Amino acid sequence: MRHIMLTVLICCSFEIVAQERETILDGEMEISYFGGLTLKFTNIRGDITGLIGGQGGVLINDAIYLGGAIGSTVTEIGGGYSSYRYGGLLLGSFVKPNEAIHYFADVGLYSGIMSSGGSRFSSAITEKFSIIEPNIGVGVNLNEKMKSTLGLSYKLVSAIDNNDISKKDVGGFSLNGSIIFGF
Repeated sequence: MRHIMLTVLICCSFEIVAQERETILDGEMEISYFGGLTLKFTNIRGDITGLIGGQGGVLINDAIYLGGAIGSTVTEIGGGYSSYRYGGLLLGSFVKPNEAIHYFADVGLYSGIMSSGGSRFSSAITEKFSIIEPNIGVGVNLNEKMKSTLGLSYKLVSAIDNNDISKKDVGGFSLNGSIIFGF
């Protein structure tokens, strides 16, 4: 009985090996580039804050992207702080990117900094921290070279170097929008 089972398993394994495997990088790999503007609305120190920035990088087969992103506040953030900036790596993927309306998911690995302007009577305060920001959303192909995205992300903050701010002061949900140009 063992010999029969072993023979059946070996025959089945040849059938599995004989099938062609499909992968996302099959055939010719198409590499292009992208860049665009981003706008985020997030909660920093209890106030809704607007951030404007940019992103860019390499796009593989119109589906997988690897690049970078930067951003800075365009509104007051309160609590004695005058600016918030971030920058770092961006890794993500589009699901069915050639359809007019499609989905995406990405994660940003950023370094962030908040600073106060200081005055004649007080010195400037600088807070540094790390951010991991997963983002999901929907994209719309506007034409062959341009798309618009709308997403929701959550900032996970760590490695804050000062006790004046906490993770919840900087972390939390963000509403993100972007216009991306492909080259």
